[in-house]
Amino acid sequence: MNEKDIKIRKQWLGLLVLSIVINSVSSLLQSRLNPALNQIPQIQYISFFIPLIISIVFGYALYHCIYKKPGTKLLTFCLIATAVSMVTTLLLFLTGKVPLPTYIPYYSVYLIASQILGVSWIVLCWKMLKINKRLKKLSSPLV
Repeated sequence: MNEKDIKIRKQWLGLLVLSIVINSVSSLLQSRLNPALNQIPQIQYISFFIPLIISIVFGYALYHCIYKKPGTKLLTFCLIATAVSMVTTLLLFLTGKVPLPTYIPYYSVYLIASQILGVSWIVLCWKMLKINKRLKKLSSPLV
């Protein structure tokens, strides 16, 4: 692995951590600002901690299967799922099928930022996929 590959891998890992943090903050804002959840305080905690735990577990799985062991299957799934999610979110937002949550200030700024991070994630996952394929090819025994 050369310096460029190491730099891409570190950027991917940094973006993974950033996405977990952003998901946690988003979940916290959702649980604190949603008027429906303010009625029952226990639901606020549940609606924050369950997505947080899922994010951490899935983040660790990504770290282990993609960064630690250079796998490609989960990375390919991440690429496809992110692309589908981004296109769906954008289409639903532009067509007005999903009403804006008025209780979250600056939601459209959040949406644009999440789309930018999504594009960055796709680019880094694509580069990681190339690196991991090359690493798998180098580590496989010659037949």
